[in-house]
Amino acid sequence: MWLQIDWLLGYFGANRTEAIGAYKRFVAVGVGADSPIKNIRHQLLLGDDAFVTTYRSARSVDLLNEVPREHRRALALSLAECQAKFADRDEAIAQACLSTAYTMTQIAAHFHISYRTVSRIVHKMEHLQSRSCAIGGTDPE
Repeated sequence: MWLQIDWLLGYFGANRTEAIGAYKRFVAVGVGADSPIKNIRHQLLLGDDAFVTTYRSARSVDLLNEVPREHRRALALSLAECQAKFADRDEAIAQACLSTAYTMTQIAAHFHISYRTVSRIVHKMEHLQSRSCAIGGTDPE
């Protein structure tokens, strides 16, 4: 693929001469500045905290089974955020696991418990949820 100069300059102005000048100024401002790539989060998102929060809320993690784990992590709460959001430790662990952004080993390390304990908690929470739905509880969907 070749560089589409007119397309690129179109972002800097409607008049080609003005666009070239604006592009030169844009490049000059960036020379010597820190790379914006340093601020990419989870190999996917480039933006401030407000942008990341907006991006997370606009996406459904359940629809991302084909997306690499590193990219899913960008949409999921961090383990610390998950722990803060859910007062019950087991609920926080189950939600972190359900996000599919973290392995059970990562969750275990964060909560300072064993992998096996994480597995038991997730199994217990799944059992409680299915039992709740079966006896007339509300469907979590």
